[in-house]
Amino acid sequence: MNSFFIYIRNNRKLPNVILICLPLLLLFGCSIAYASGYITGDYVSAEGKTIILHLNIKSNSPVNIIVEQYLSPGNKIIGTRPQASKVDQNGEKVKWLFRNVKSGKKEVTIKLGSSLKGNVSAMIRYRNRQSGEFTELFVAP
Repeated sequence: MNSFFIYIRNNRKLPNVILICLPLLLLFGCSIAYASGYITGDYVSAEGKTIILHLNIKSNSPVNIIVEQYLSPGNKIIGTRPQASKVDQNGEKVKWLFRNVKSGKKEVTIKLGSSLKGNVSAMIRYRNRQSGEFTELFVAP
C-alpha cells in the first residue's frame, strides 16, 4: 500500500489525470443509463400461435419508434395488431413504425397459422429526443 502512495507522489501527473477522467467517466456512464431507459420491451407470449410483445414507453419518450420482430424460418404470419408497416414475404421479419408516440404501454401482436417454430426476438430502435442519439434495444424471451 505504501508503494502505491510513493508511486503517486513521484508521478505528479497521475492525480491530475484521475481528477479529470473520473468525472467524465461518471457523466458518460450516467447518460448512457438514462438514454437507454426510455423504452423497455418484454415478451408476454413467445410460443404457440400468438406472439405478444409489450412495450413500456416512459415520459420524455422519443417521437418515433421502429419495432422489428424476427421469427425463425417456417412460420406463416396470418395477422398483426396493430397492422404492421411491412411483413417479409418469407414470414421471418415484421416491422412497425410508430409515429408521435406518447408515454404509456403498447402491445404488438403477431398471429401465426400454427404454433411458433423456432425462436422469436425483437429490435426496438429510436432516437433520443434531447441528444439525438440513436438507440437499439434487443429483446428476447
